[in-house]
Amino acid sequence: MSESNTPNPQEENRGPQEPQQPPYPPVPGQPPYPGDPTKGPQTPPPYQAPYQPYGQPPYQPYGQNPPPFQKPPRAPSSPETVRLYNILSYFSFLWIVGLIADHHNPKVRFHVNQGILLSILELILGIAVGIVSSLLTSIFSVGFGPLLVFSQLGATVVGLLKLAQFGIIAALIIIGVMHAVQDKEEPLPVIGTLFTVVK
Repeated sequence: MSESNTPNPQEENRGPQEPQQPPYPPVPGQPPYPGDPTKGPQTPPPYQAPYQPYGQPPYQPYGQNPPPFQKPPRAPSSPETVRLYNILSYFSFLWIVGLIADHHNPKVRFHVNQGILLSILELILGIAVGIVSSLLTSIFSVGFGPLLVFSQLGATVVGLLKLAQFGIIAALIIIGVMHAVQDKEEPLPVIGTLFTVVK
């Protein structure tokens, strides 16, 4: 007989063997040790997302991209505020107020464009009248210096040019302000349909 079949006298004296105990004692309030043979097979608890405070985006597992940030919608301006922006657009460079404050509004953009065209015309007329005035002043003062009549005539012509410049700009401002007050989108005469600056 082989040695493996011979009983070991030390094993016979041990008596019945007790079931193996888990390596760690069970803790009250927690599931038993998964390897505990007396408790049977254990299933893990269902997955629960971690607590998220109110107002924060939902929990995203690792490896997933968060949703893109969406800007909250902008509250529209009141009709009185829009009318104020439209009126200011026709006074010198005050169209920049409506351009910065409410450029998303199509009515404000229209009147801002008209104000920009009016500012360009005012600048061009100012440069042109200044050049013509200096030329007339030099001609009448140098060429007809001894004759006082011609010097006065030159000053009168220069004054009429500046008055015409002021009258043209003032008339266009009044027309534009009337359109803004009446909430109309009508272009200014002559210059209102040349081109669009703000789209």
